[in-house]
Amino acid sequence: MRIIFLSLLGLIIFYIFILFLKNWGFGFSYQESTSMTPGWYVTYPIFLKNNISRNNIILFKPDKNTENYMLSRSWILPGSPMMKYLKGLPGDFVCIRNTEIFINHKKIGDIQKLDSQNRPLPRLTFCQTLVHNQFFMMSTRVPNSFDSRYFGPIMREQMISKAIKL
Repeated sequence: MRIIFLSLLGLIIFYIFILFLKNWGFGFSYQESTSMTPGWYVTYPIFLKNNISRNNIILFKPDKNTENYMLSRSWILPGSPMMKYLKGLPGDFVCIRNTEIFINHKKIGDIQKLDSQNRPLPRLTFCQTLVHNQFFMMSTRVPNSFDSRYFGPIMREQMISKAIKL
């Protein structure tokens, strides 16, 4: 009887510990989309503004327009976060010209016309310096990843956590 009680107590303490960590932004996220490497990621909080670096993997909430667009294409479930690499930071000059994307005048990728099901992707006209709390999110794993090339920069407030692939 004592073993059952201690086992149950251990599970309760473990569950409370997990809830505590989740409340502080720690957790796990499963990436199903092929735009990032599919699989499990450990997520952890972004404590300070200066704790964000280029090429960090960031879990973020899409804005309402972006979420509605992705829902209309059945790419996500309501309330689902997105996961992409942070490619552009405040102060970076980001420019989408024709079919190419440049950050600080260096080409970092192409702009696709069609998604993986041959449907047109949004065309974004953007050529400016990212301002305070603006970030450009992108994945180059697949050529037609739906990211900031198509919906623009995100705000710091949209960021949920950083992530590391398990």
